[in-house]
Amino acid sequence: MKNLIKSISYKKLLLLILSLGSLITCSVETVPSSEVNSHVFYRNYGLDYDAQTRELRAKARFTVGGWTGTTLKLVDDSSISLNNEPLEEVSLFGTSYSLRKLFFQLKPEYTFTFRNNANAVSKETFAFPASISLVESPKINEALVAHKDMYVSLEGPSLNASETVVCSAHTLEKGQPAQLTPEQQKTLENQDNKTIEAQHYVDGDFNPSDFSCVFLYEKLSQLPLGRFEITAKRTRKQNLNSFDGDLGGSFTASYQSKPMTFTLK
Repeated sequence: MKNLIKSISYKKLLLLILSLGSLITCSVETVPSSEVNSHVFYRNYGLDYDAQTRELRAKARFTVGGWTGTTLKLVDDSSISLNNEPLEEVSLFGTSYSLRKLFFQLKPEYTFTFRNNANAVSKETFAFPASISLVESPKINEALVAHKDMYVSLEGPSLNASETVVCSAHTLEKGQPAQLTPEQQKTLENQDNKTIEAQHYVDGDFNPSDFSCVFLYEKLSQLPLGRFEITAKRTRKQNLNSFDGDLGGSFTASYQSKPMTFTLK
């Protein structure tokens, strides 16, 4: 049987460790909202939009003791809605609430309405991040064919202080990396019955000065030969003010661009 050896960068290994640490430290316990004073609630709201599928996902999570604390199940008169549409309960790693809208025309603002067990209502309206898109250019393919770094310009309004952009390349192709690193080549030469598994996801670098994504060929060549897509995601985060004496919370919204498809040869 062949052993698979994955080439994982230090950055990705660190992110994996942090993600696992967050999962371990987050409580999966749930208590009814009627049993907890609303002053110790912590609110987490999120909105994600995919421009390709025109899908909007809304999520809400209420915890006690900060964002890693015990989750709350809204009971009796307590509820959460988005633009007057109720979110559905999800029992996974505690209790959370979600809403999914397909073929959706994105609106500039959305309002989460939260009613606690004392019938106090909190309405919080958030502006959605502006759209972002990738700009096609013959130079992108030319750089890829020449095994050079890819520079992809972006279109969209300038970022504000609470926004970030993340660029990524991903594929469902399988096989070895398009180009083996010296370490990978040495592994194949010195050890029998082993292969190298290509990465299926690599990150790009966002350049705010010229509003572009840069994909180093050294990273792209760690994908397998074949088709791959690149996308850009614009994300905005903000802290929530205290409501009725509670602990406040956080809001995150993201807009993911339509992908562009290329072929690694």
